[in-house]
Amino acid sequence: MTYPLSSYCQTQPRITMRNFTLRNITSEGSLLPAGVILCNATNPCTNFKFENVNLKTPLWDALGIGYINHFSEGVATNSFPDPKFKPIGYYNDPKNRVLDPEMDPEQWLSSEVILSKLVSLAKFFGIDFSTFGIVDYYDMVRYAQAANEIFSDY
Repeated sequence: MTYPLSSYCQTQPRITMRNFTLRNITSEGSLLPAGVILCNATNPCTNFKFENVNLKTPLWDALGIGYINHFSEGVATNSFPDPKFKPIGYYNDPKNRVLDPEMDPEQWLSSEVILSKLVSLAKFFGIDFSTFGIVDYYDMVRYAQAANEIFSDY
């Protein structure tokens, strides 16, 4: 299984996951993202509770990527990172049963997202791009587009 490097990870709609609680869990220094919660759009996970669940992953925290979470409802209190559960009952409406683009790993590989994450990571490590005339993500995109035009002939 290569998920999330490969976007395909089939979930089973016949398996119901509900009333799941994690309490008083701490982890520091992992090389992987905080966790993966993959539920099915036609049978979402419900009533998940994270209480005092703190999973610190320096690289992923700096990139702003915590949990990969699809189709789950619940509540998190005093937990880091935020698993971004949808509120209880959210998926009762079939119109809400679409993948949140923020949770789609394929979106993370777009040039725009990679550049924005690189800027965030650089800021996290104290790198100042302003000396290069790059103030924000949009400046970075303009520089990348200009470089692409220059090198497209080669």
